[in-house]
Amino acid sequence: MLKCWKDIPGYNLVVKDKWKSLQVDGWGSYVLKEKLKMIKLALKDWHTNHTQNLPSRIESLNGMPL
Repeated sequence: MLKCWKDIPGYNLVVKDKWKSLQVDGWGSYVLKEKLKMIKLALKDWHTNHTQNLPSRIESLNGMPL
């Protein structure tokens, strides 16, 4: 997890929703470890989706070519 991600709109909601939706059976430490692994993967996917084609998105917002 990158600290700067928390500034991106929707980050907190993604984390909360994903954490609540994860179902893992086992003893406490195992559940925590597995949930952290799963949320890490979900955050990687989320980050990839939010940074796809970033240069053209910036260009469209600025109205100037890079």
